[in-house]
Amino acid sequence: MDRFWAAPPVTRTLTALTFVQSALVYGGLLGAHRVIFLPELLFKLPPDLWRLFSSFLLTGPRLSFIFDLYFLFTYGSGLETDSPRFSLPGDFFTYVFFVATVILLTAGYLLNGVIFTSALILAFVYTSAQDNRGRKTNFFFFQIPMEMVPWAMLGVTLVMSGWPAALYESTGILAAHMYDFLTRIYPTFGGGRNFLTTPAFVRRFFSTYVPRSANRAYGTAYRPTGPSQSSSSSGWTSSLQSPWSSRGPGRRLGGCQGSKAIAIAGCVRDTQTNIAMASEAMDYTIKPEAGNGNIPTSEWPLLLKNYDKLLVRTGHFTPIPAGCAPLKRDLKSYINSGVINLDKPSNPSSHEVVAWMKRILRAEKTGHSGTLDPKVTGCLIVCIDRATRLVKSQQGAGKEYVCVIRLHDKIPGGEAQFRRALETLTGALFQRPPLISAVKRQLRIRTIHESKLYEFDNERHLGVFWVSCEAGTYIRTLCVHLGLLLGVGAHMQELRRVRSGAMDENRGLVTLHDVLDAQWMYDNQRDESYLRSVISPLESLLTTYKRIVVKDSAVNAVCYGAKLMIPGLLRFESGIDINEEVVLMTTKGEAIAIGIAQMSTVELTTCDHGVVAKVKRCIMERDLYPRRWGLGPVALEKKKLKSAGKLDKYGRTNEATPAQWKSEYKDYTAPEEEGAAPPTPAAAVPEAPSSPQDNMDVDDSKDDKKRKRHEGETAEERAERKKKKKEKKEKKERRKSKQDKEDSDDSD
Repeated sequence: MDRFWAAPPVTRTLTALTFVQSALVYGGLLGAHRVIFLPELLFKLPPDLWRLFSSFLLTGPRLSFIFDLYFLFTYGSGLETDSPRFSLPGDFFTYVFFVATVILLTAGYLLNGVIFTSALILAFVYTSAQDNRGRKTNFFFFQIPMEMVPWAMLGVTLVMSGWPAALYESTGILAAHMYDFLTRIYPTFGGGRNFLTTPAFVRRFFSTYVPRSANRAYGTAYRPTGPSQSSSSSGWTSSLQSPWSSRGPGRRLGGCQGSKAIAIAGCVRDTQTNIAMASEAMDYTIKPEAGNGNIPTSEWPLLLKNYDKLLVRTGHFTPIPAGCAPLKRDLKSYINSGVINLDKPSNPSSHEVVAWMKRILRAEKTGHSGTLDPKVTGCLIVCIDRATRLVKSQQGAGKEYVCVIRLHDKIPGGEAQFRRALETLTGALFQRPPLISAVKRQLRIRTIHESKLYEFDNERHLGVFWVSCEAGTYIRTLCVHLGLLLGVGAHMQELRRVRSGAMDENRGLVTLHDVLDAQWMYDNQRDESYLRSVISPLESLLTTYKRIVVKDSAVNAVCYGAKLMIPGLLRFESGIDINEEVVLMTTKGEAIAIGIAQMSTVELTTCDHGVVAKVKRCIMERDLYPRRWGLGPVALEKKKLKSAGKLDKYGRTNEATPAQWKSEYKDYTAPEEEGAAPPTPAAAVPEAPSSPQDNMDVDDSKDDKKRKRHEGETAEERAERKKKKKEKKEKKERRKSKQDKEDSDDSD
């Protein structure tokens, strides 16, 4: 009975009712004609309403009684507990209700079927296959892709029971595909909007399913979960026991033994202290209160760390039950919004490593934060799916390296001379990429922030030093310059990146083997804790940015590209400067976007209107939070004026606009000055020859248009625009000079 009550609730109830009803029918205690679906009996007085669900609780006779119950429980419990699409309470019940309704309408009313249990089972199999695409499974004596299992089962029914039974079962595939279409595919393939949400009154009857038994390997004894007994003296407890040791050599990369398999937990145990915090009962969210409260937040995760030290614009807002804390996302969202601090091995290129990660995790797209040469090892930040939007911001972040340099001869001054030369090469330096690099070899300026000498051996002509530098610095070129400065020549022997942006090798560094093992654990043991250990939320890359907390009602507007205004501001960090990059975050600690601050901290404290920040790169998915714009007093007044014809359909002023609206309303999104009268068509006049004064007026109007087009851009955007314009001009001149040279050769 303990095992029965430990099973997931919907599948447990469904299987138990099917067992009881089928046993009564095939035992002769209940007539089959009383439970099958007969539409004409639903409309009599009183109607036989139990036939709407009793027709889903009758298995086939003989061996089908055993197999139908087995498949119903196996695939149903797998979906209810492990499928990411049913992570919220009541979602699986809504799925069963929708699928059963479609089967009832198609197989019952259209095809005149009477028993629908096999169709419901096939719907479970189809949905499970869609969740496990790319995997293979055993079907009788063959190994086939998981997505082919429902079609194989349908083929077996066609051979054994004929085409009418197969036709009834096919309605289960139709129902499951309709659910998949309406919740995931439509209108954008693979990422559509969910049209079948679970009602609130259904969620009240369900709670999040927590299994009462630990994952165990096949053949081991069942034991209820309890406090784990530490079998290690290293200060941490591992739950990797029978599942890992039973894998055997050859199942992991390199044929590692089971005793080595627990290295995955050891290499990441001090990275993910936040993971343990997420499992606790405490809710890490900003509450709608006037003060900071007495809650210590120094140990809160990611962007919420030390949030009580943020300056408070207002403490009151209306919380919206949408979104969730980064560490509490369901596994699919967690992976799709995750980053991996990967220890890149020597020899493969960065692009090869990222392609392997994409194949291991079965992700749609991946990216990295800066290329490492094939022989270079160390930190390579791999961004997955949604997190690839942060690739550009991380590629420009600072880097740190440890380099082994080989001199071509002894230096007379020894270590002191080498140290002085290293200190000389600090600050802004001219560099040209080495010949081995696959980039354009043009002279550039890169900054060396700091360098330290770790070790020097004059007899062996070797030195080891650490350097902190700007992104795009070539350490190979730096070693050549050191050799020139010392007068003996030098080259780079070995290089390792120890920090890239917000990630370093001391926290959260994992290997390719760790990622592969974590994915294996999820595929075979349904244990997602190891994937959550090797993958960090994308918010971990943004902890160095200054924070601005946004009200829940303004989140979706920012996701659509709107500028953040003062009414949507909750809290902000001290020391914010104008045009500084900041991270916009929710009260739950989710990153919304990277923005450009339009006000300093002093202005944010004192101003009561204006633009706080404009979006540079949006991170959060649209419509994760509900739309709340257009509901304020100004927006409602604007709608009234538009409906009355006092504003045009775009909200611009016209002749009927009240003077008070023209003087008080300021449109921050309009590039032109508000209140200007619309151009009126001029009367037809005879053409006259243009004068120099007319030409000057035309030139002035062109300059005004150009000035308005570039109005409001930041210094970085202006510099980038001028740089592109200069490159385009140089390219045009080179093409022209090349054409002139070819023309001169032809003339010769």
